[in-house]
Order: sequence, then C-alpha cells, then structure tokens
Amino acid sequence: MRVKSVIKKLLPAFALDAFRRARTERAMRHLLQGWDAAVGQLQPRKVDPSLKRLLIVPCDPNTLTGSLGDDAMMSAFIQAAQTKNPNVEIYALTASAAASAEARRRGYIAEEIWYVEDFPQTLANLLNQRSFDAVAALGADILDGYYDPVSAAQTLAICDLAARSDVPTTVLGFSFNSKPSPLLRPVFARLHAGVKLHVRDAISLDRLRAFSDVPATLVADAAFMLVAGKPPAEAVAWVDEHRGAGRCVIGINIHPLLIKHATPAQIDLIVQRTTDALRQVAGRRAVAWLLLPHDYRGENGDGRCLAPIAARLAPDLGDRVMMLTGEHGAAVLKGVAALLDGVLSGRMHLAIASIGKGVPTLCVTYQGKFEGLYRHFDLPDWLLMTPEQMLSAGVLEERLIRLIDENDALRDVIHEGLPKVLSLSRENFSIFTSSSAEAVD
Repeated sequence: MRVKSVIKKLLPAFALDAFRRARTERAMRHLLQGWDAAVGQLQPRKVDPSLKRLLIVPCDPNTLTGSLGDDAMMSAFIQAAQTKNPNVEIYALTASAAASAEARRRGYIAEEIWYVEDFPQTLANLLNQRSFDAVAALGADILDGYYDPVSAAQTLAICDLAARSDVPTTVLGFSFNSKPSPLLRPVFARLHAGVKLHVRDAISLDRLRAFSDVPATLVADAAFMLVAGKPPAEAVAWVDEHRGAGRCVIGINIHPLLIKHATPAQIDLIVQRTTDALRQVAGRRAVAWLLLPHDYRGENGDGRCLAPIAARLAPDLGDRVMMLTGEHGAAVLKGVAALLDGVLSGRMHLAIASIGKGVPTLCVTYQGKFEGLYRHFDLPDWLLMTPEQMLSAGVLEERLIRLIDENDALRDVIHEGLPKVLSLSRENFSIFTSSSAEAVD
C-alpha cells in the first residue's frame, strides 16, 4: 500500500495512467493463460435436477452484497432457487474475510478464493470437487470493465469454466455502457456457448452486440422479482398520517456519487439545490417528503446528502419531512417504496423497487443505465434528469411538481407495462424449470 502511494505522488498523471494500463494488461494476460490451463483440468459431470448446490458469483466479492441493488438481484435469484429446492446449499465466491463472514451470516458457504495466485486452476478444482448444479453470476454493471476489466474477465472466466463442466450457468441481467474496455473483446469471444448471458435493457444489448457477437438475451432486471419485505411500523404510521391529512407522500433519494469524485463544495451544492426544490414544492403542493437512503457505505452512502437535507428542511416543514432511520435490506426498502405516491431516486435499484410496485419515479441518471430501464415501460423522457439538469435552477422543482400532478397517468403507464417487464425479469431464472421461476411479488 505504501509503494502504491509513493508511485501516485511521484508519477505525473500521464505516466500514472500508463503504469495502470500496463499493470492491467499484465494481469489480463496472466488470467487468460491460467484460464486456458484450467480448461484441461475440468471434469464434466451430470447435474442433479433437484438443485442441491448453487454457486453465486457476486459482482463485489470484497463485500458480497456491494450495494443494495446487488443485494436485490442476489436475493431475488436465491428466492427463485429456494422455490425449486428450499434446502439448496448456497455457495458464494468471496475475496475477503468480511465478505465470507457476511456469506455465513446469510447461511451460505463461503469460498474465499478470489485473490489466489492461480485463480483459474483453483476454480477448476472447486468445480470438480463441489459438484454444483447451477452457477449464477451477478453481471450488474461490471461486465463492461468500467470499474475493473480484470474483475469482469474473472467473472466471465468462472462462467466459462462452469459451462465447460456441463453445469447450467447464467449471468443475471446486466448493463453495458457505451465505452467498454477493449481488453474484454477477446474475453467475450472465448466464452463458452453454454453461458446464458442476460442483458437487462435494449440499449445495453445493442451496445454489447456492437462490441461482440456473443449470444445474449434481453431480460429485465432480476430485482423486479424480489418479494417486498415488511416496512418499518414508524414509516407506515407516518405515511398514513400525512395521507390522511390530504398530502401525497414522495420518497427522496440523493447521494454524493451523482458527481464523480465530488468535492465537499459540490456535495453541498447537491444538498442545497435539493433542499431549495423540496421547500419550494412544499409551498406549492400538499406534500410530505420521506428521505429514503438506499446505500449505507460511509462517505459514499446516501446519508451524507440526505441527513443535511433533513436538517435544513426541519425548521420550515416540521414533521412534513422524515428521514428513514436504521439500515434496511433491499426487500424492506421495496416494501417502503410501495407505500409512496412517488419517488425521486439517484439509485437505479430503488427506481426498480418503486416502479416494480407501480410507483412513478423521477430519476437522476448516471452511466447511461436508467434510459434502458425506462424504455421497458415506454415512460416519458422528462422523468430522467442528468445531475447537471438537477442542479440547474428550477429544474428539479418543476419536475417534482409534474411528478405529483401527472401521478395518475404515470401509474397507468407503469401498470400497463409491468406484466411484460415481470415476464422479462423471470427470464433471469431460465436455468431452473419454469415452475421455479414463479416468485410472485
């Protein structure tokens, strides 16, 4: 760690970029060589149709669940697996003691092998020894290499080796951005035909097809099938109180990652613009605001923006503003979203949770992920704002007013599109029999 810090301080930006690129290319070559060698170690097997053992490959093996969006996708898939076999043994690949502990807390068996030197060979041995009946990787937003092309390649190598062992293998619906890492082109090209790649929106599918001729299927996000949990009693009581007073109740989710590498001044701007808009709208419409965190990860968590917004609104709005306290899983937050009349969300999986319950949602977009989601429903473009638009004077206020005034019409659009989207979401579970995918929300 100290060596890395010294390198960052001594090298100019262009040299640091070149150093990182060379290191990434070296790691990719090492992975591909090990991958080739591991193929020869595989022992094809006959799977048990009753689904005794399932291997989950998280998109963040350092934490297992990563964001609550990752938790939603993983939980929905496991719910479907347990419909197939309530006693299925669930294994999870991990990269840290913390992730392994989280896996065990959930009742999974941790395989902490992500960072071993000979990863492909170790994985081949694991596949030979454990006799998995299915392997599922959370594609999420990592497979274009935006965060780390080597990690993306590693995930695809796992799927390839499993499929070559005759194990049913799937990648849950993932996004694909407009600038994928070119290092991943040969990785997709070598992927075994038995890997079922699911892409969660049409825009991402078009981008993947332009990048690679690998077969892939259009689905909707697996999290649409997550069964909603019971919302906290205090949230239910607060919503009931304000709805009884004739107010609509809107959930608010804003976070610091809306601006990449945001400075404290930029975060304060997000807070102040949002506070001003909520105060102005509350003066024009009968509304109450539920501040709704959907990520609890420290400085990058939603509380960094939502807590000061709540503090600044309290003197003017009193109990017309409430911040949901505590840390809640994705299923519970989906249950909370179902209580609301509308949501402003900076997190895609909070938008999926709310729209999946028929609730109109206004989004602040990033990485080009929301556009494909809204195309599934043919929802109007004005429901999507860039961070720059949100921070422009008057834009957020007017969009929130419109969300309130056009609420009934938006609900009709969502309800019309929801059966098709749920059907597409079930396709993530196609490695099970059709009866196993009947998780109904």
